[in-house]
Amino acid sequence: MNRIFDGQTTGGAGPTQLALLAAGFIAARGSEHAAGICMYESVTRTGLNRRRKSLMTISRTTLAIAGLVLSSVILQAASITDASANGGTNFSSSARAQNGVLFGGSGSNFACPGGASSAGGAAPTNSSANITCESGRAFASADLVTGYLRGFALSNGIAGTTANESAQFSDEVTFNNSTGGNLLLGVSYLSHGTVTGEGVGSATTSLLSNLLFGQPGGSQLITLQGSSSVHGLRFVYVNGSTSIQAPAAGGAPDLSGWTVSPVGPIGALFSGTLVVPSGTSILDIATLLNIDCRFGANCDFSNTAAFSFGALPTGLSYTSSSGVFLTGAPASAVPEPATLVLAGAGLLALGALRRRRRGN
Repeated sequence: MNRIFDGQTTGGAGPTQLALLAAGFIAARGSEHAAGICMYESVTRTGLNRRRKSLMTISRTTLAIAGLVLSSVILQAASITDASANGGTNFSSSARAQNGVLFGGSGSNFACPGGASSAGGAAPTNSSANITCESGRAFASADLVTGYLRGFALSNGIAGTTANESAQFSDEVTFNNSTGGNLLLGVSYLSHGTVTGEGVGSATTSLLSNLLFGQPGGSQLITLQGSSSVHGLRFVYVNGSTSIQAPAAGGAPDLSGWTVSPVGPIGALFSGTLVVPSGTSILDIATLLNIDCRFGANCDFSNTAAFSFGALPTGLSYTSSSGVFLTGAPASAVPEPATLVLAGAGLLALGALRRRRRGN
């Protein structure tokens, strides 16, 4: 069901297709990891139209690619949330949810002796997964209401411990511009977090935070201001090094229309402006957050990633396939624990100073 913003209704659109290819260091589950085999996963969602129930099929094949995975999400006029978490020695605990419910059966949801595995969410617009096993912990969450992807992977300083999370969402947005001319709409995507305990000279950490845009055939063209197209970017962190890449398959990015600002301790803010044409136009949005943190390192990106629109200008409204996209609190950064400690110390010092002044 579509949600109607500003009291305006937009017409239905034909099926659209958006392909997301994300390459990153992410471990496979269970025995597949022991065998050095990673998973290639294809999720195909076919929508009859946005006013009918969509049909989704899942197909999986395994590729013998050690240390590298390619994830493909193909969406048609629909929305999806997906979250998975894995950890422990040889990834011996695992959990996965899709569209708010446990997904994959016992093959994707299991716990090591003494560990825990849980998955679910607020179907279908929120999915989360959480595991513990030995010294490994991992958590993943994807939420369409707020535009958040969250995740952490903690191996807690123990050699041989692994932790991995993957969170993603996608939605289709239909804009209605009633002004007769172009309108400008701000857009941003924030990724930031912390990494500790990283082994020097060893590949122990990897993060991929991906934003991808697409448009169906027949839609009026939406562009980024300062560019001739609408396109996303990818933030990558691998064992101490960061880079900005193209969102579909890596490599050199198209930075036209984007401002990229570093965000500490580790991260980046992508900010731009959409040029939305008069009438009806459609934009497909897909995001992905992958974290692989092992052999003693801890990666906490539970405050990221955050997708958001700016304030809607007069005359612009939108609906979404999910019916709830960005209807919750605006996506905003949460201070890191170190920042909170510094802020607390500052308040204590200020209080002490005021007490001394009163005493004088």
